[in-house]
Amino acid sequence: MSNLLEYNFPVIESDGLVSNKAATMGGAWTFNGAVTLNGTTTFSGAQVKQVYGSSGNTSPTAAQSGSTFLFDTAAGITYTLPAPIVGATYDFVVTTSVTSSNHKVITSAGTIYLQGAITSATTTASVFESVTGSTNISITMNGTTTGGLVGSNFTFKCLSATLWQVSGTNFTSGTTATPFATT
Repeated sequence: MSNLLEYNFPVIESDGLVSNKAATMGGAWTFNGAVTLNGTTTFSGAQVKQVYGSSGNTSPTAAQSGSTFLFDTAAGITYTLPAPIVGATYDFVVTTSVTSSNHKVITSAGTIYLQGAITSATTTASVFESVTGSTNISITMNGTTTGGLVGSNFTFKCLSATLWQVSGTNFTSGTTATPFATT
């Protein structure tokens, strides 16, 4: 005997589960197929987004908004942000310092810009870096002066069809230089 509702209730097998009444569901639920929620929907408990690692060039999707992406290889990783969707947010964390190539986050087109501010820091000093949203399209970290050392972290939030807001902390070595770039 199956524990599927449609095998125990013939109307669900033919029409699906439909209700105009309030419902409270406890425990773990798995939905396969389309789910439509109308009215006020409240979720309680932990809402955990996925953490993604990479080993090369990666393009996060719109569905991955709210997730964390790791720079988890010393060989360098490039993340290309998806086409702008207002409100989309992506977090990036360096878990392995870059030693060859670069760790990089770049917008999906040369006409989509970054604005915001980050703090770049060494063990002895810190520098405040900011951009205004008119020319810079990436954060590029080289493992030394432009950062990309373990613990560096950034948040990108889409504000419009042509603008991402960026904030974060960038750990560097040597004489700190801006990680903001036009390419």
